[in-house]
Amino acid sequence: MVLWLYSLSVKIYGLLILVLRPFNKKAKKWIAGRQNIWTRIIQDTTNPIWIHAASLGEFEQGRPVIEAIKKQFPDTRIVLTFFSPSGYEIRKNYQFVDHVFYLPLDTKKNAVKFLNRIKPRAAIFIKYDFWFNYLDELNQRNIPFYFISCVFKSNHFLFKPWLSPLLEILQKSKMIFVQDIHSHELLERKQINSMVAGDNRIDRVIDLQGELKKYPIIDSLIGTKSVVIFGSIWPADLEIVAAWIAEFKEKYFTIFAPHDISAGMLKRIQQQVKGNYPFLTGINNSTRDADGIIVNTIGDLAHLYQYGTQAYIGGGFGKGIHSILEPIAAGLPVIFGPHHQKFGEATELIKLSSAQSVSNSIEFKQAIDFFSNNSNYKLAGEGIHKFLSRHRGATLKVVHYLAGEKILL
Repeated sequence: MVLWLYSLSVKIYGLLILVLRPFNKKAKKWIAGRQNIWTRIIQDTTNPIWIHAASLGEFEQGRPVIEAIKKQFPDTRIVLTFFSPSGYEIRKNYQFVDHVFYLPLDTKKNAVKFLNRIKPRAAIFIKYDFWFNYLDELNQRNIPFYFISCVFKSNHFLFKPWLSPLLEILQKSKMIFVQDIHSHELLERKQINSMVAGDNRIDRVIDLQGELKKYPIIDSLIGTKSVVIFGSIWPADLEIVAAWIAEFKEKYFTIFAPHDISAGMLKRIQQQVKGNYPFLTGINNSTRDADGIIVNTIGDLAHLYQYGTQAYIGGGFGKGIHSILEPIAAGLPVIFGPHHQKFGEATELIKLSSAQSVSNSIEFKQAIDFFSNNSNYKLAGEGIHKFLSRHRGATLKVVHYLAGEKILL
């Protein structure tokens, strides 16, 4: 009964996306990407590994595992699927997998048809995408499935008594790799196989430091100024930092990278920060007197942290902060809003004096001043080094285990 209700809710979700299509760009892309989907999902007779990511963020979390598998076991074929356009549109030509598809909506019929097409020898789900019709069908076919980089809290929705039939499906997973001991203990009590591996994102952001793109003209724009990077910011974040920017733009070079790069948000930044802030795509030799840069592209922010001295990460005045790992890997102390409690890395970095949470513009200025002090900046750097050293290596643990399972060729 519970699985039937779950399936009904999935179908209703699909109908809602159809209704929203004329009004929502993401819904429009979601629908367009799935048109004629079965003509795109080609039959694979090699029994590949199926790896699924909800969106781009989850993909980046699992990316180190995918690349480690391909480098160590090059004959292992991989089918990568996405639920969201944000992942598929950017990574549809990803070189380390053999096929990239949208995942059809999680109905029983689609699960049967999809697995008949790709015939995976194993399935790996990155983080939180629990698609129970697919999982149930994998169980029925005795195809092992795994989850990586998971975090579970005691109030997780699957731990509610009335959802026990869904939890029973998850209990049949071969292994769930979790980020922390608390998640492991929770799953252990629910009789679910788990192993503490850590956060694969940390391996990814560390690896990225050796692959950074260079932006020669930015060095000349910065000059001798300190650089504060505002990453993945929202309008609420702008309200907190705008007054400080107006007061200190002669001392600091600022780089703004909004989470939403729509024309409306880019214009809003220009209106609120008031100064000479060209777009990243428009900087040239004639913009040498710029007060900063507005990033109007996707994919550059992680590379731009190399030019920073401090970073403010947005989202903390909304549902929760965006990733702080990219600036941390670049050695930058980070500042963010108050809604960070769900993110263990934020709490740990605060304790290490490498991060600060702020609730208003006064606290933001105090945090900038704190990290501008040489002694505090050095202490923050030491804390970052401890954090990265403590948490790297999740990818090695996952791939070593999978190799032992004999599912990698």
